Parts: sequence; structure tokens; C-alpha cells
Amino acid sequence: LIRGLGFAAFMFQYYGLVLDILTLGLTRASEIAGPPEHPNEYLCFKDAETETQHPIRMYTRYIDKVFMVLKFDSEESRDLIQRYLTE
Repeated sequence: LIRGLGFAAFMFQYYGLVLDILTLGLTRASEIAGPPEHPNEYLCFKDAETETQHPIRMYTRYIDKVFMVLKFDSEESRDLIQRYLTE
């Protein structure tokens, strides 16, 4: 029973990691996390350039809920609306 509970926690964390990587993409996920030697603080980036080079500005996941803050410029938002309306 004890080993099963430990394995369930591992599987839940693994599921969360896979969900994060699939949602963010490998490059943005590694930018948010930071390098393994010196990881970033929660919701912090190493510099402003890294924070602003991608539309996903903030990302957090609480159990099975995902919260993201996206920022688009006017051209990107028009393109996104057009693609949404054509489908």
C-alpha cells in the first residue's frame, strides 16, 4: 500500500510535467524554469528580454487547472482572430 501511494505521487508529478511541456513547448518551458544549476524563482525570468520574446508571459498549473497570461501585439491578435473565424 505504501509503495502504491508513492508511485501515485510520482505519476501525478510526471503527468504534470508532460502537460506543462506539451502546453508551453520545450523552449518556453526551459526559459520559465531556468537552467538546472540556477533555477528561476516562481513567476520570474532571468531578464526582461526572455520574458517578452514569447506571447506566454506567465504560466501556472494548480492540480488540473492551467492559468496563462498571453500578450499579443495588434498584428498577432488580428492574425489570431482571422484564423479563428476561418475555421
